[in-house]
Amino acid sequence: MNVIAWLICVAVCALTLFRSSRYRARVVLTSAIVAIIGGMLLVVILGLVLREMQVRLSHSFLTVLFQGLMSIVTIAMLNIMNLAVRGMIAAQTSFHTRYNAANLRRFPVSFVIDQADRIRLLGTTFWASASLVMFYGIWFHMTV
Repeated sequence: MNVIAWLICVAVCALTLFRSSRYRARVVLTSAIVAIIGGMLLVVILGLVLREMQVRLSHSFLTVLFQGLMSIVTIAMLNIMNLAVRGMIAAQTSFHTRYNAANLRRFPVSFVIDQADRIRLLGTTFWASASLVMFYGIWFHMTV
């Protein structure tokens, strides 16, 4: 079961990372924050309801519950980091276009401006690849 959950989390994370570029930054940031807060509220409400019903939870159920919550938080945080990388590239490009027009054809500046799409794709690919290791740790080495 852990392998399937790990693969699903990696696929969902990669999908959200590569599709988030289609949406405005405010939408991505708001949805990430809502996912983090919503996941935590879900766990708290579920715990309170089960405590009120006097249900004793098994150790494996609690572990899977926290692994799911950590997966949601990880996906949201990676989307926020991907948004930050995209913002930094956009800020550099707009700054040099506006205030450094005389040096737009010089090497470091021209590379960033000409290859901005590839740099963004590289950043997104980095976060998607990093999610492999993060979710591996969550689903195979996390115990509560």
